[in-house]
Amino acid sequence: MSKNKGTNINITSVFHVHLPLNMDSCKLTVLGNCEALGSWKKPKIWFRQIQNSALWVSDPVQIPANLNVEYKYCLVSSGFLSGILSSPLNFEGEGSGTNRRMEFRGNIYDVWNDSKTFKKSTTSNDNYAFIDFIYKTIKSSENLNNGIMEYQYILNKHKNEFKGIISFVNQRLLTSETKEQVLFLCVFLGYYMDHQSGLTHKPCLPNNFPSAIAIKKFKTIDYYHSLPSNANSMLMKAIRALVQHNSKCGSLDWITIFALAPKFDESYSFIDSIEIYAYKNQPDYFINLLKEIKPCINNLKNSNPKVLNKTLNMLIKMSYDEECLVRLQECFKDYEDNNFKYELRKKLLELLKGQKLYWNNESISSLHRLLKDPDLEWQHREYLNVLKTIAESNQNIMLEYFPEIFKFISGLNLWKHKSELERQSVKWFINICKESSTFDIFRYLSMMHSTSTHGREILKKLLNHNIVMSLSDDTIFSVASEIGDFHEDIITHFISLIKDRVGVLVEVPDERLCREKNTVRKIILLGKRYVRKVICWETHMSGI
Repeated sequence: MSKNKGTNINITSVFHVHLPLNMDSCKLTVLGNCEALGSWKKPKIWFRQIQNSALWVSDPVQIPANLNVEYKYCLVSSGFLSGILSSPLNFEGEGSGTNRRMEFRGNIYDVWNDSKTFKKSTTSNDNYAFIDFIYKTIKSSENLNNGIMEYQYILNKHKNEFKGIISFVNQRLLTSETKEQVLFLCVFLGYYMDHQSGLTHKPCLPNNFPSAIAIKKFKTIDYYHSLPSNANSMLMKAIRALVQHNSKCGSLDWITIFALAPKFDESYSFIDSIEIYAYKNQPDYFINLLKEIKPCINNLKNSNPKVLNKTLNMLIKMSYDEECLVRLQECFKDYEDNNFKYELRKKLLELLKGQKLYWNNESISSLHRLLKDPDLEWQHREYLNVLKTIAESNQNIMLEYFPEIFKFISGLNLWKHKSELERQSVKWFINICKESSTFDIFRYLSMMHSTSTHGREILKKLLNHNIVMSLSDDTIFSVASEIGDFHEDIITHFISLIKDRVGVLVEVPDERLCREKNTVRKIILLGKRYVRKVICWETHMSGI
């Protein structure tokens, strides 16, 4: 800005025009209703074309700020330049109604208005020539702020269609020369995400976007930079978009943002944008994630407990099976926080209720460690919920684990929940016996034997359940010689059951009774400790 004679103030401006036309026979100028702009008649200002661009830029021109200045861009033919005054001046637009009003600022960005004779290419993008020009001027922090404010002006004036932002950012990420240019691209990307949020409930970057490269470039910014109004929120939108995309693709580059958050995202809002990746296809991913993120979490323990809890909850949310939770618990076992323990227990119950896990001996062992870990401070009601989900499982290996966890839980002084223990035990017994052999039914009963008072009472109910009582004589007699490894109380009950069955047959002797005498002899072979229980009975049977 400079002053003329008197009180008039001149504003120094540079005109930028997007004009995608073949200009071989013409030159571009600007004419207006003031002397500095040629008073609509005599071109004084000429434009030069930026290399490999449809952008034309004028030299600086001083225009009185106290005037209501109108102007238009104009194509001047070679005939006019040769002194043939009859050659027309080819103004943009149609008539005086399309005159532009001067905005008194350092840089003016306009797009050529089509006339009947000169129409711009419909395939061109009206705004990115401006952005590229601004981008290339960014060499320092001062240039950065100016560049962002210039872009905000362009965005408000031209209502950018945003169609080419992703392509623009992709290309410039690879060639960016300064940290300030990287910041500009991130802010630019934030405006794109802001626009997308108005079009979809969950905006995201294209699948092929190089989020890893963007994050690696971003982490080179090692200082805090005060950005213009509204730009900070756009930067945070960009950070969240990069984290979302990067985590969704199964990369770990997003962890870098933890170190940068104090400078650009003090609330660590990016954590909410982390996408759950299909880790089952890469089982080592979660292990590597914990390894990479642990130093970040350690730094948060004293500096930001609230964000620490948020981060741990995020990791719990990302855990896709019981092994992830075991590793998470081991990794942060020294972290004494009730909320962390509660969320971890809650996640395990959620996984169990989902009935989508595939169980094997190793995963059962992991579950066992979690359920018996005193540091997790399991509540009685939670244990009962665990028991319920196991009783309802559709996998036999999980159902066979029920007796072990039942005996553990029933020994925790849960007398107030006796009826619930009984209910879930019966449910489990019915479920596991659906397609089980007689031998397996008694094996399950043997597994359920407990030393606790409540456990023995529940076992008694199972022994007298209709599933057991409705077994045929033939199926019971057929497994008599195979029960030797069962618990002593179950063997005793089995022998008693046979005695009752054979006792009925004694009252009406027939050929079938004679066949069952051989079965009784097999029982005696189980061991001397059971002989006394049946010896008198066998002697009686032999006399029949």
